[in-house]
Amino acid sequence: MKILCISDTHGQHRHFTDQIQSIDADVLVHAGDITAEGSFLNLKDFLTWLKAFNHIPHKVFVGGNHDRILEVEASYLATLRDLLARYNIWYLHHESITIDGVNFYGSSYSPEFMNWHFMYRRGEPAQALWDMIPQNTDVLITHTPPFGILDEVIGWGGSIRTGGNVGCRDLLDRVNLLNPMLHVFGHIHNGYGCTSGKNVKTSYVNAALLNEQYRPVNKPILVEI
Repeated sequence: MKILCISDTHGQHRHFTDQIQSIDADVLVHAGDITAEGSFLNLKDFLTWLKAFNHIPHKVFVGGNHDRILEVEASYLATLRDLLARYNIWYLHHESITIDGVNFYGSSYSPEFMNWHFMYRRGEPAQALWDMIPQNTDVLITHTPPFGILDEVIGWGGSIRTGGNVGCRDLLDRVNLLNPMLHVFGHIHNGYGCTSGKNVKTSYVNAALLNEQYRPVNKPILVEI
């Protein structure tokens, strides 16, 4: 299965239309921060944009800390779920879907930081949240990275963050236990890229397409599992 990974488009998704049109894939995955500050119009345009990629049979996405509309207006997508399913578009809010025998699990959450959305406290709340990921997960989609893997902030925001690894330790523990084939995330823009961690079975992709200055400089990442 070929999986095309993108994340953190922040309302600039149409900048990547030609690139995505030129890539053959079975599933398009977006790992959150779809909108610019939670705009309803961004979300509506994003769904229209996804629907147009007829050459990719399935599209799966989660929200992110900037996607206010998905958190406070959850009923909007609930009413669209059947319509989106006609186009094989799936919004995973801490839930699973099986596509061609491959089990995908998606979650919009990330560790608490400032006054954003889909956030949790580190420690016991984080462990309880990630313990919900099913044992049979093949492809894990989260907005946050796991700790120490493509999660390094380098002096972003001056006094707000001074650098270092900001991913989630409890998520890393869960991934190491489950050994999924692929873990796709974003959130930390300058962590963009691919790697394998201590668990060599799992490929990790930080698919953030905008850099820390919110410029659309990165490319969608194609992975085969």
